[in-house]
Amino acid sequence: MSAILKAENIKKSYKSGDSTQQVLKGVNIEFERGRLYCITGASGSGKSTLLYILSGLEEADEGEIYFNGQRINEKYNNDKAMSEFRRKNFAFIFQFFNLLPVLTVEENILLPLSLAKAATDEKRKLMNELMKKIGIYDKRNKAVNLLSGGEQQRVSIARAMVLDCPIIFADEPTGNLDHQNSLQIYSLLKQMTRDYNKTVISVTHDMEMASMADSILALKDGILIRSLSVMSEKSN
Repeated sequence: MSAILKAENIKKSYKSGDSTQQVLKGVNIEFERGRLYCITGASGSGKSTLLYILSGLEEADEGEIYFNGQRINEKYNNDKAMSEFRRKNFAFIFQFFNLLPVLTVEENILLPLSLAKAATDEKRKLMNELMKKIGIYDKRNKAVNLLSGGEQQRVSIARAMVLDCPIIFADEPTGNLDHQNSLQIYSLLKQMTRDYNKTVISVTHDMEMASMADSILALKDGILIRSLSVMSEKSN
């Protein structure tokens, strides 16, 4: 199967005063559709920086990102074009849920679509389907500030999924949740890749959560030191 997203020789450094810290040192990774990937590593290993570069939120110093075989930084070479590309192809789930507390569950999920004037009947049907699968349909008319942290993150997942982008980036999506809710969230993310053929690329420092992924990508000091297919390991 061909990669939907591919990174070649990604390098990134940051300057602090007179010193320069090289965060990524030539990373090469490929991502396929219908799989959950977890990028792991200690604090400072470069995992969040890599996620931001893969998603176009940050630029690499060197290297190329390919989407469906096309070099992104060649075609989308200005801020407006890149923003439009991200809107159509990438969705995001963050550690801090980024929900509007006074709006209901349903209103929060539909908000990005409403802003883009894309809240069609078909999208509303998908939203209802997602809320049922994720277990928040009975709370659809509740303000999100009345929900638990785990429930709010489920709203964030539904909001990302309803955009119908092929790739979802999740930056420490369980960082504010307890152990049980964290397990449930990663289980949901994996289910979503299967049910909707999405590629989910997540950053986590928790190896127990990472073990639920299809593939674990381990970074150390800006270098990809291991790429492990969890499914093939479990089947042996």
